[in-house]
Amino acid sequence: MSSTHSSKSKPYTLNECSICLSALKQGAPILTLSCEHKYHFQCLMLSIRAQHKQCPLCRATIDESIVQLIAANRNNTSYHSSRSSSDNLLGSNVESSSGLPTISVTPRLEYKGQSSERPSNIYGLVTLQANSTGHRSSSSSSRVPIDLICVVDQSASMSGAKMILLKETLTYITEQLTDRDRLAIVSFDNHAYDRSHGLKQMTEQNKHRLHRVIKHDLEDGFSTNIKCGLEMAIRLFRNRQGENPISALFLLTDGQDDEIQDYSQTMRQVPANVVCHTFGYGPDHAAALLVKIAESGNDGTFTYIDKYDAIGPAFAIALAGLLTCVAQNIRVEIEFNDGYQITHAHSIYKYEPERLPSSRITFKLNNLNADEKRNLIFQLSVPSLRGQTSLQDHVIGHVSVRYVEPNTNRTLTTTPAPFHLIRRSPMSAEYLQVDHTLDVQRNRIETALVLRQAMEEHDYNLSKALLKAQVDRIKASASAQDPFCRQLIRDLEHPYSTENDYRSTHHNIYMQHATERGTYSSASSSSAHVYSNPNHLSQIQNYQRQNEVSFDF
Repeated sequence: MSSTHSSKSKPYTLNECSICLSALKQGAPILTLSCEHKYHFQCLMLSIRAQHKQCPLCRATIDESIVQLIAANRNNTSYHSSRSSSDNLLGSNVESSSGLPTISVTPRLEYKGQSSERPSNIYGLVTLQANSTGHRSSSSSSRVPIDLICVVDQSASMSGAKMILLKETLTYITEQLTDRDRLAIVSFDNHAYDRSHGLKQMTEQNKHRLHRVIKHDLEDGFSTNIKCGLEMAIRLFRNRQGENPISALFLLTDGQDDEIQDYSQTMRQVPANVVCHTFGYGPDHAAALLVKIAESGNDGTFTYIDKYDAIGPAFAIALAGLLTCVAQNIRVEIEFNDGYQITHAHSIYKYEPERLPSSRITFKLNNLNADEKRNLIFQLSVPSLRGQTSLQDHVIGHVSVRYVEPNTNRTLTTTPAPFHLIRRSPMSAEYLQVDHTLDVQRNRIETALVLRQAMEEHDYNLSKALLKAQVDRIKASASAQDPFCRQLIRDLEHPYSTENDYRSTHHNIYMQHATERGTYSSASSSSAHVYSNPNHLSQIQNYQRQNEVSFDF
């Protein structure tokens, strides 16, 4: 990706929480660590409950007294909002059936102005922000009903504590669903087993039946054939009678197929409205395969589970997303005029037209959950203005978002939001400062795309060299001192004891930064914690209370 990072933006100040990137405002609960770094109390609580007991900025060990303070406040249910006030600039939104704005839209350009005498190429950014659900209980009647199929590994390697925790997790999932939801459980070793006999409404009677199945029928078996379990789940989706607005597939395995399999035809059978979320546990899973299944499965996620007692929390976080979906079939429509053309799109999301440059582009997103953001980066060709020397506050284009509201199946469209660009010659330096937010997002997507390239590189040393080069690019960028960018650097520089751990963790980091969707993260992926939200925490706490496990988020 070509970019120009030489112009510096406004420097980062230490009056910001480096976890949520919001200001440390007077009156808000703030904790100062022994290393003198300050954080919002709620943000540090989330970090420590995720077992991250080092300062996110300098990696100094957090005092045990602070850890105990967090533990004493484990039932605190007030949350700090990490949404920056700057996100409301130039925003445009549309109200949902609940009367609350569902999606706000914020357009940005790399610079406030460009010379009118010369053509140039600059970056653009569109930010989507989903509204909060108010963190309602999953049993709320206003929640959108879901169809969920859990495909779980029951091969011999899943014996012992892993199988016990898997059973607890499946039981927990059944309890979080209502009689408006449907659930199926498929297990596999060298064969696939339809444990629930298709999708079942989660009535109390069916819950009891599934509890017995989970307790007595799920036993560790023989070898591993992931494909047969996946194919059975896809058939259940394709043959179901009717469907709920939200459909998802959870796939968990701790291994890889005993025989080489071709998944291309299998994944083409996945219905367009079914999102596949994959979970790889332990050192032996095929991370690259699970990432491809998730990407082919309509913008799903991949989660690397590095320890057995994180199986439940990992599933709970994914479940939180399903239970708070606020928009589907999202189309982000960007259009420029007067000779301005989009030359490159930097995103994992599909877009039309595929051949650029073009004066318009439409990004296609599968869904958006409550409290989530999506930042879409592109490059824009800026023409010279013949015969015109000055255009103040020039509107050069607009962006609008069209999507389906799951609860009502209504198609809604936001009010078009304008892109502004000042054109004059000469151009004063104040208008040529790099937009800080855009530069941070440029570093994010560049890092994600480099991570994908590095994970596809089979030579371990060459793979690490790609990450080192990306670290150098971030350090040279205008937003190098931003807390999030510093976390990116730490994650890319983190040493790993094994190549498998290196690849599994970076596959997980890649997926989170590419999709901007939070999943369970290990301690070595601190930059991805920015995607966590209170809905995740709520599900984690529910799981912990039900199963009385020691894992906290």
